[in-house]
Amino acid sequence: MFRQKTGGRCISAKLDGGYRFAQPALCLLNANADISIRGESAGYTLVELLIVLMILAFAAAMVPAMFTSSRAGLEGKAFVQRLEGGLRAARSAAVYRSRKASLAYDASSNEFRFDAPEETLAVPKRLTVEITTPGAPAGGADPIVFYPDGSSNGGEIKIAAKARAWRIHVGFNGRISTEEPN
Repeated sequence: MFRQKTGGRCISAKLDGGYRFAQPALCLLNANADISIRGESAGYTLVELLIVLMILAFAAAMVPAMFTSSRAGLEGKAFVQRLEGGLRAARSAAVYRSRKASLAYDASSNEFRFDAPEETLAVPKRLTVEITTPGAPAGGADPIVFYPDGSSNGGEIKIAAKARAWRIHVGFNGRISTEEPN
């Protein structure tokens, strides 16, 4: 069925070819409904679509950058926890076995070596290491040594990942503490 407004009346055409007149109020309601359904604002312009696509592309470009920086931080934190656990194990081994235990850093292979328990800990490529011990020559470091009484020669290990840095302090009393970045 279709409706068309003519003058003050509304003509309805039936599919079988017959015509009938409807009330003007009903015709206006239906005519307005047709206009609102098929009006000029029934879609988005090309400019609006391009703006939305640019916003989505920008957001998609930001996601990998956010995960990369957080991954380096998580990797650094996990490595520091493993290294700290290794230092505590070396101190415990020195006390338990009544002999020295040490931790040495090999810059050429980028790994830490524990002699008790015998173990190596590879440094992830994204991290940098600085180790200082008392009495060590400039630019070098002696191993951190734990003695049978639980004390040590002391030292500090700095692990850095991009803008974050952790410091592991080994005191002369053998106490191990970590400073975490903000």
